[in-house]
This record gives sequence, C-alpha cells and structure tokens, in this order.
Amino acid sequence: MHATMTEFVTIGKILKPHGIRGFFKVLPTTDDPARFSGMQSIRVRRPGTNAVQTYQPEKIQVQAHALLIKLQGVDTRNDAELLRNCEIVVKREECMPLDDESYYIFDLIGIRVETVAGKPVGTIREVLQYPANDIYVVDTGDDDVLIPAVGHFIKQIDLENALMVIEPIEGLLPEA
Repeated sequence: MHATMTEFVTIGKILKPHGIRGFFKVLPTTDDPARFSGMQSIRVRRPGTNAVQTYQPEKIQVQAHALLIKLQGVDTRNDAELLRNCEIVVKREECMPLDDESYYIFDLIGIRVETVAGKPVGTIREVLQYPANDIYVVDTGDDDVLIPAVGHFIKQIDLENALMVIEPIEGLLPEA
C-alpha cells in the first residue's frame, strides 16, 4: 500500500459546543453516520498532531445533518469548546467494509494517474463528492485536471502500486 496511509482514519469533525452540559456537534465525514450509535469508545485527535485520546460516550444523538455527542469527563460548555476542530478517528482496520470497485477517499489521495498509453498525468490531490459521481482532482504540476469517477474514464485503480489508469477523451487533459 502507498505511503499516505495512516493508522487512524477520520470519521467526523467536532464543530462546536451544543448547550451547557458538555455536548458538542459533530460533522460526520463517513458515508454511514449511524455507525456512531454503536461506538463503545470514541477516539479524538487534535488537529495537526497524531496524539489520540480515548473517551467513553455518555450519549450519542444521530440527527439529520449532524451528530450530538456527550463524552464522559466533558461536562461543561468550556470542556466541549476545548475539543472544537478535533477529529473523531477510528483505527484503519475498523473502517466499514466496501463493495468491489469501491475505494476509500483516503486511499486515493496521493496516487499517481497515467493514461492507458502510459503517459503520466499527475497525482490525485482531492476527491470532490457530488450526487451524480465523484470527481478526482489531479495535480499535474502546472494545473489541476478534473476527472469524473466513472468507468468510461477510469480503467484501473491499483492501490498496491498507487496507480490509477485513465482513458481520457479529447479535451480532458491539457495539451502537452
């Protein structure tokens, strides 16, 4: 597997305190926010560090567009404020299983992209999520190229070798 993989994967971001009793609002960054309901422990990582602290959840409320979480030891609004912008993480092996032909975004970031003819295009810098399909943002070194995540363009994804092979149509890539 390629070098961008880490031990922990972010599944949510703590946004702000909610109320005065230590609850905080979480923006889920997982496709399955309901996974939070069954969590026996919650790992919190401070931004820009690898330091992870484990908490026991007291209450988890799954709402339409966010989660409200109360952790043991986080009892006031000020306690919750200290967790603002932290990430909720899980160990990589705790990620939900995927269907064939599905990939985690964090596995795709940083992999090389080349054409079926072997011409280097760049590396995936970002994945934009849209209702119809995702868009891969590929850094070519000079500019970004947007490649739709559809079978017509994506011919192979090889995570072992950190490589995506595409078949571009005319005008998709900048002229060399």
